[in-house]
Amino acid sequence: MEISHDKGDTQIRIPSDTINSIMAIKLNLEKSIPNISSMAYFDKYTGKLLKIRRYESFSNGDKI
Repeated sequence: MEISHDKGDTQIRIPSDTINSIMAIKLNLEKSIPNISSMAYFDKYTGKLLKIRRYESFSNGDKI
């Protein structure tokens, strides 16, 4: 499922396997660099927030 917003797209990825968590990705289209995104991970069964990874906190290697 994909939801569009004025400032960027939000994608929700639900895995078909039982191991991976649900991932929500927020793309930032206001920046001049393509593919800038922040991510949030949720438990597939409870919906509990597991982790947030903001683009600003990525290492330089992850930003490339």
